[in-house]
Amino acid sequence: MAMTWTVTSILVLGAAAGIGSLSLLAAVVLCSGRWLVRENRVGATGQRCPCCGYSTQGLEDARCPECGLTFQASWVRAVRRRRIALTAVGGALGLVAIASIPLADAARFGAAHAAPSLVLVHVLRLAPAWHGAITRELQARSDAGQLSASTSAALARACADLVRTQRDPAARRAAAWLLARVAVHAQADALRMMVEDRDAAVRADGVEAMRLSGAASGAGASERLNRLVVEDASAIVRKRAIDAMRYLGDDSPRARSTMLLALEDPIDGVRERALLALSESRSPSADAVRAVNAMTGDVSEDVRQAAALTLGRMAACQPDAIDALSNSLNDTSPLVRACAAIALGEVGRGGTCPAWVLPRLLGAALSDEDESVRHIALSAIRGMRG
Repeated sequence: MAMTWTVTSILVLGAAAGIGSLSLLAAVVLCSGRWLVRENRVGATGQRCPCCGYSTQGLEDARCPECGLTFQASWVRAVRRRRIALTAVGGALGLVAIASIPLADAARFGAAHAAPSLVLVHVLRLAPAWHGAITRELQARSDAGQLSASTSAALARACADLVRTQRDPAARRAAAWLLARVAVHAQADALRMMVEDRDAAVRADGVEAMRLSGAASGAGASERLNRLVVEDASAIVRKRAIDAMRYLGDDSPRARSTMLLALEDPIDGVRERALLALSESRSPSADAVRAVNAMTGDVSEDVRQAAALTLGRMAACQPDAIDALSNSLNDTSPLVRACAAIALGEVGRGGTCPAWVLPRLLGAALSDEDESVRHIALSAIRGMRG
């Protein structure tokens, strides 16, 4: 029956080869020492010349007639030769033992683990079908800081070429995912192609690369992100585009309008991220406050939490906002009620509301059935009085 070469069998063979080589090397060293001592003790009473092997039986002269050396000189030369041979054998066995270590690693973690980083970059460029193991290994080395600046730049160029030329969506996704991790060396045209790719995963990694590299700070890139938030068919891309705009601190009127449109997104996570983006606005408009008020009645619990916290961060002591937060104190979710208490405390610390309004509202929360809500409400009241 033919033997199946699995990772386990290769690992066992590699480990056995390493242990066997080290054991054989130790045995050779010990035996060679004893053999050399024994050989040095042998005199001219031997039956053959130690150097050339000519028979010395019956000779009276202490010199070999074949090689012309005395028996003492013959032994010295023979011992020197054997020492050289044993040293070569020992060195070869040592190299085998050393080589077994990366072989065992390669058997355990894959062949990519034992290859130099620059070699992996070239293999990724020439054989993109092997992108799986190579991408994972290069990502691990990049996270560990094991890639030099030149290797990272070469990797970015290789990934950019794959994004441009590959028809296989899996290969483009792998290249885009890896390029996002070495985004400091990313190329602008490659990033543009990534965010316009027909594959959603490639577009999502392209947005991430834009964020990490700072390439999203330009006017053209900002407009592209705004368009992705509103128009992209993938929820993951829309979420990452909002995250990129938040990371870059885009608080322009165009960005605020985009976030208001994102509040109508059918995906809960997109609406939640849009609320968090609006909460970071330095000059929220009345339209934004009204839109956030409406989100306190959203069907998603996470969105209602984000809406309550956003109203608190806007510090808007407006009747509609206070009414919305008051209604959130009666929400069925204790997490939403806790967020509403936190928000009312932040509004109260802003000093724009009458001193008696918010403590009265939070006082009702002191009798909440959830202990965490009662504790937060008490802390909020103390914060306003302090």
